[in-house]
Amino acid sequence: MLISRNTILETFLVLVLVVAAVMPVGRCMASESDPEPAADAPRIMQILALPDGRIAALSPEKGGLYVSEPGGRKWRKWPDVPEVFIHHLALSPDRVLYLTTPGGLLRWEGVDRTWEQVAEGSVSRIFFGPPGTDSLSDSVSATALFKLWGQGIFGGPAQALSATRIQAERAAREKTGADRAALQQKVDELGREMRALASPDESRELSSEEAREQLEALGRESEGNPWVSLSQGLPDDPVQSALLRAGDDWFAATFGRGVFRSRSAGASWEPASQGLASPWVLTLAVSPWGELYAGTYGGGLYRWNDETALWSMADPLFAGTDVQELAFGQGGEVLAASAGRGLFLSLDHGRSWHRVDADLPGADAQSVAVGTDGSLWVGFWDQGLFVSNDRGASWRPRPFAYVVHVADLAFSRDGVGYAVLAGLGLFRTLDGGRQWTPLRIPVRPARDLRLAVTADGRLFLGSLREGLWTSGSRGETWDRNVDGLTGEGVRAVVVSPAGAVLAIPSDASGLYERSESGQWRLLPLIDEDGLPYSVWEIIFLPDGRGVAAGYMEMLLSEDGGKTWQRKHFGQPFRALAVDVSGTIYSQRMMNTFALRRGTDKWEEAPDIPRDAYRFFRALGQGRWVAARQEIGVDFLLGEGVSLAVADRGLMNRHVLSLDVAPDGAVFAGLQDGMMVTRDRGKSWQPVVVVQE
Repeated sequence: MLISRNTILETFLVLVLVVAAVMPVGRCMASESDPEPAADAPRIMQILALPDGRIAALSPEKGGLYVSEPGGRKWRKWPDVPEVFIHHLALSPDRVLYLTTPGGLLRWEGVDRTWEQVAEGSVSRIFFGPPGTDSLSDSVSATALFKLWGQGIFGGPAQALSATRIQAERAAREKTGADRAALQQKVDELGREMRALASPDESRELSSEEAREQLEALGRESEGNPWVSLSQGLPDDPVQSALLRAGDDWFAATFGRGVFRSRSAGASWEPASQGLASPWVLTLAVSPWGELYAGTYGGGLYRWNDETALWSMADPLFAGTDVQELAFGQGGEVLAASAGRGLFLSLDHGRSWHRVDADLPGADAQSVAVGTDGSLWVGFWDQGLFVSNDRGASWRPRPFAYVVHVADLAFSRDGVGYAVLAGLGLFRTLDGGRQWTPLRIPVRPARDLRLAVTADGRLFLGSLREGLWTSGSRGETWDRNVDGLTGEGVRAVVVSPAGAVLAIPSDASGLYERSESGQWRLLPLIDEDGLPYSVWEIIFLPDGRGVAAGYMEMLLSEDGGKTWQRKHFGQPFRALAVDVSGTIYSQRMMNTFALRRGTDKWEEAPDIPRDAYRFFRALGQGRWVAARQEIGVDFLLGEGVSLAVADRGLMNRHVLSLDVAPDGAVFAGLQDGMMVTRDRGKSWQPVVVVQE
């Protein structure tokens, strides 16, 4: 049945509704008023291998479409992608890329290489069939199916998707509106004339006839819309996926009522779920060798038999699994992304399978792809992107939305260096920061991880939510070390100038010191033994003093962290910094206070100076490097009491972390990577942590 312009264009191409694609395990798309919160690793919704060797990756933030160079190297944001939430990527048989968004359907094609809108309204998904004679229009073209919020599935020829067409539709609607207004005015005028010449009944009859004839003519002008409703025979349950095979043999997967089949190009549908253990179907896919698969929620992966019209489990390994997406390679590779159980892989056209757990986080695999070069890709909802170039034998992380967020750095005296990369985990260098390798860690790779290394090389890794861990094997093995600590994890772990390991628990309930046996004890305050206090952050100054900021207090140590004394404030803490003269600044809710070296009286100050420092690292021989409060680092000279600025660097970068290698190289962790200087700040070079 053809849909007139007044019904389909005013609902499908005009009505703007925010679409939420049915996501497994309870996830739903962010709406315009409910933005996705920031994550440690870019959350991956979908990855797609492009015909030219590039890889596209979609994340939930507005405009969150990224693309690599061929082979998956050097990622960047896709040019000119609009700042809207993107629901889905799709590639048509003629290699045109489409984006479905709440504001319409976008296409990337042509010499100008810009995104053009080819349909208005809110489109959740788009599916394409193979090229051939289109039953809907009797023309040679691929068929396109649209999933629309609240309106079901619509189909039509893919060639009708063009900016020229949508412009014509807009012009036609404008003309129709103008014609309607003119017609109404004419009817009104005619009515007034007839009332003056005839009886009321005659005038109503004549004006009504005149209006009816002109409205019918106006309707004939607006015919010819190609989109057809294909929901006849489908249940009201949301259609999660669709698959169009040659010969008008189509399948539609619903989330709740199983699979439906149409052998008439969508004109009618019949149930096709026999053999499925779950009616909640998440995805349909067909392999290059012609096998049709269905991934279900809680029921595993199934293969279709054309002769018996039955589904059967692809492998017992999938029992109870949520299979979210499939991808195929020309060499017989099949990848299956599952929620909760990670990645499944077959290298023999789906005849045998194994679950991939080496080198992968084993969490919620959201999307999979096979590159034109045979590379295998898997994207995790909350743990980033991974690639294998050896048919799944090994996997490497690939950051895509930004380079890396270097949350913390630490070097041991024997030259071993460690770096926390948010979303990617802990990396180690054995050659002064030139080559880095990932380490397995017992916690999520979050940006709240903190590092510390003792003089004898013992490594500490603290997580705000997952406790404190220690390693005496350079990060190869780990032991949980939380005996005596409160809270779920730690806010910070540091080594004091006196050599003690100090930790601040996640509940900020005080400052704790580690004993030689590995037990933690709360440090008492001078003259306040046993009284509670809070600590949020801690730094040590070049002169050996320690400063720990709490909610309504400031703790000071004059002996390298051995003993601490409290100063009460009447306002909650906001920021802490120290200037080159050693003056300590405490910014509170409404005021800023300063404590000059050699005094015990806090005085009000206008503000924290912009060139004050957030933390220091020793360079040796009376030299220090310090992170400035806002941007940049300073190289300082002096013995801790009197310091002078010798040089400055990275004056356009906000420095998150700093440390110094035994050879004097200074490494700076940034929001988008790492930099190093080996000539005391005269020049800086980027550090490649994740190899191409």
